[in-house]
Amino acid sequence: LHGPNDEIRNRIMPVNKAYDIDTLLDACRRYYAATSRRIHFEYAMIDGVNDTPEAAKLLLKRLLRLPQKQCLSVQAQKS
Repeated sequence: LHGPNDEIRNRIMPVNKAYDIDTLLDACRRYYAATSRRIHFEYAMIDGVNDTPEAAKLLLKRLLRLPQKQCLSVQAQKS
């Protein structure tokens, strides 16, 4: 994921222009509906980019909307 919204993801993940966060999470919903398999998300926290309390709250809000339990791995990175 690496960002809770398109503004941040566009800055650090060029693929977001083709597959924005809503498209990605919709695909996760469809995958879970088809397979019932848990999804593992990774989030690299980048100092000064996506490491704010607001970003964490938005990420949590988005993930809690998904129908399944998730696994979230977070790594802190200094810029």
